Amino acid sequence: EPQPFRVCIAPAEGGAAQEVQGQFMHQALIPWWVPMVVPALFAVLVALAAFWNVIFPPPTPIKVPNVVGKTVEEATETLNNAGLVVSEFRQEASNQYDKGLVTQTEPAVDIQLTRGSSVIVYLSSGPPPVTVPDTLVGRTYDAARAKLEKVGLKAERIDEPSNQPKGRVLRTKPAGGAQTAPNESITVYVSGGPQPLSDLVITELNISPTPIAQNVKTEVVVNVCNRGSNAAPGFNVQWRPYDNHPALSKNDLDLEDGKCQSVPFQFVYDIFGNFNTVASIDTSNNVGETAENNNELSRPITVYQTRVLKLFWNPQREDNITIARPESIEEQRITGGYQEIRTEGYVFADQVPGSIPLKLFWNPQREDNITIARPESIEEQKITGGYQEIRTEGYVFADQVPGSVPLKLFWSDKRRENFTAAAPESIEGVMLTGGYREIRIEGYLYPATR
Repeated sequence: EPQPFRVCIAPAEGGAAQEVQGQFMHQALIPWWVPMVVPALFAVLVALAAFWNVIFPPPTPIKVPNVVGKTVEEATETLNNAGLVVSEFRQEASNQYDKGLVTQTEPAVDIQLTRGSSVIVYLSSGPPPVTVPDTLVGRTYDAARAKLEKVGLKAERIDEPSNQPKGRVLRTKPAGGAQTAPNESITVYVSGGPQPLSDLVITELNISPTPIAQNVKTEVVVNVCNRGSNAAPGFNVQWRPYDNHPALSKNDLDLEDGKCQSVPFQFVYDIFGNFNTVASIDTSNNVGETAENNNELSRPITVYQTRVLKLFWNPQREDNITIARPESIEEQRITGGYQEIRTEGYVFADQVPGSIPLKLFWNPQREDNITIARPESIEEQKITGGYQEIRTEGYVFADQVPGSVPLKLFWSDKRRENFTAAAPESIEGVMLTGGYREIRIEGYLYPATR
């Protein structure tokens, strides 16, 4: 129905106001039929939705099955059978489950998923690593073992020599602070106290024969004893015959504790005089010793000068002569017509303790030489034989000493000739072919063999 209205319009500046009158009618914004159609349309949509759910029902939700404690194969099969997919395997330490078994899943057990959803499976990498205690060094072994067992580790003891107190822990392997698997054995090195050491000592330096003679083979025995409490492996014994001479060495010797060993050497001195001879032990740092100041032994020696006692033969005179002095040898070779046969041995050039002079005599009537040393031989030849003393050829031992051989006087009734010899071949020859018989031993000398 029309409604009247009146509007007053403000005038322009300086003018008069105007009034307008009229009528208006109300008109609806929503059509009249809309309220009737909308409910009907909603009912249709609800009916369609119900019909769609009947024709196409929604997927059934799947709960994540419990695969904890299963193997990889078992867990994979269980999840696949449930309609789920394993997207990834991850490792984590676990004290509860053995290595390789499932510890958890993501999403967790009983979480609902749609078919084909992905699941992350966590596998046990074994118990978490254990840290080796770093407070074991210096403790007793029992205390260190207790600490290791407390954190789930075992102790394996190894004793070794050390200057640290006996029974104290020196180190561990792995070292303190390192991580290792639970129930592993940790090597614990324990001090066994100071290392038993050897003590090599040269107790004797024996030289034979004595007196020591130039040009004569000398036997030397160095006696070494181990007075320590441990074996001495791989040491050398050296012997220096005299000052400034290179040392002779016997190498790589072994000697148990409490034992002694004789180490032999041989040498021929080609010089004479007074010297120091030295025996020493060279461990080459292979042997630990309680002391090394007893590894050397020296002693003064005298090497006496010798002359070669030679046998000569004169076929015209059928005469033998045994001489040593250079002037005697020169005379017989040049003026006497003598030929050198062999060396009988070595006599001393000067008198030594226990020696007597070996003298050369000549009988002009018989044209015979004789070399003798015994007082009774000399007296006989001077008084009854008509022999004249020419010179002293050298000196021989009055009595036998180790290493010496007898110098014998022989006489031939057939040749009316004396003969002095020491070499076995000389004696054998004259006794078999020359008709000589032994009279006496004139003395003793070192043999010719070197």
